[in-house]
Amino acid sequence: MNLTKMVQLHIMLIEDNPGDITLIQDLLEEKQANFRLTIAEDGAKAMKYFEKARLDVKHDLPDLIILDLNLPHKNGIEILESIKKDSILKRIPVIVLTSSQDKRDIIATYHLHANCYLKKPTNIEDFHRLITLINDFWLGEVVYPTHGL
Repeated sequence: MNLTKMVQLHIMLIEDNPGDITLIQDLLEEKQANFRLTIAEDGAKAMKYFEKARLDVKHDLPDLIILDLNLPHKNGIEILESIKKDSILKRIPVIVLTSSQDKRDIIATYHLHANCYLKKPTNIEDFHRLITLINDFWLGEVVYPTHGL
């Protein structure tokens, strides 16, 4: 029995591009995924959310993070480093979804224990295919440490 299908997942999208935010949200909703989305439009807002969530039980932590690297105020690699150094946050899976193809970014994110590195598609069909893959695997098959343990 797959527990993620029964439990609403809390996804945090850390992304500054309004078009990408809308597209990701619309495509996930189209898949009728059972999720709740929290959006942080820059790195500083993401870190503020994590700080607040660690202190306030009502302000819960996400089950999954989708992280862009090219963010204002604090870039995605800095955020990933902060997440993976934190004893509570480090268990949250992080999908890096970025337009960067820089090998240094790829190596740095995996060195910091990102769960996967995905290049943002440049056309709607490929974006749709990628979100379908994310939905099918991360929202359909994965069992999260916050559920069922």
